[in-house]
Amino acid sequence: TSTSTTSSTFQAATGMVANISPTSSSHRIKVTMGFEASPHGSRMVVTIKRDSTNLGDATFGFSTITGGLEGIASISFIDSPATTSSTAYQLFFRSYDNSTSVTINEQNNTGVVILEEIV
Repeated sequence: TSTSTTSSTFQAATGMVANISPTSSSHRIKVTMGFEASPHGSRMVVTIKRDSTNLGDATFGFSTITGGLEGIASISFIDSPATTSSTAYQLFFRSYDNSTSVTINEQNNTGVVILEEIV
């Protein structure tokens, strides 16, 4: 599902979320997300949140994407959630300049979220 924003505050990307319940609190989780990024000639910042915790940099997330054309992007990250409770991982994004509309999965392409427990 396509999601757009002009905000410089991180927004949730619709449909780009998955949950996992680790079998041990010492296990790590490999998080992989693939999506279409459309910065529309400007820049957009993307990050991953575990529940409400931003796992990337507070300002620059995991990546700043620059360009005028949409393209496929991905993030891969190994997390240590230290829990056995159900944990949500979701893609968040924002406009770099707080004015240009930026979009995730603009052509209603389906993004992918893969969560793998590492024993």
